[in-house]
Amino acid sequence: SFLVDDEGIVIAENPDQKNLPQVLDQVAEGVVVGEVLPNPKMVAFILSGFSVTADEPIRYVALGDSYTIGTGIHSNQSWPQFLIYRAAHVQELKALELVANLARNGSTTRELIDHQLPVCIALHPNMVTLLIGVNDWIQGVDAETFTKNYSLIIEHLLKILPDHKKLILLTIPDF
Repeated sequence: SFLVDDEGIVIAENPDQKNLPQVLDQVAEGVVVGEVLPNPKMVAFILSGFSVTADEPIRYVALGDSYTIGTGIHSNQSWPQFLIYRAAHVQELKALELVANLARNGSTTRELIDHQLPVCIALHPNMVTLLIGVNDWIQGVDAETFTKNYSLIIEHLLKILPDHKKLILLTIPDF
């Protein structure tokens, strides 16, 4: 079975349909449920469950690598920009503001820790998306180092985010 959004886009394969709210919470918390696709529509779908008031804007920072930047396309076509557009125009979530897309071409988890994470923390976001790891894989970073770096990133982000459901982890493509 597949979990699909309102436009029929697959966002998860084989989720536990009986516990859909818990499944979405797990996806929002970065727990892999079935096969979660690295799809901006998945993130937008998850955002539809957030309750936001005019007094509480969502200050969003995107972290990652070339997937997040949108290398090869115009910057306004990157998936974080698409997310902002979809949130405002499809889901009427107007309080979502992309404070910064800190992603860099070729970033590894180590480079994210050294360059993107300090800036992210200084920006005081209350929502972060993280899509990182393919360059670690390409560059032959061992699993232990990757896990240590990835865990450190998540640990720091959870310390600064008041609502842990607003840390959205996206998986790298399954080559």
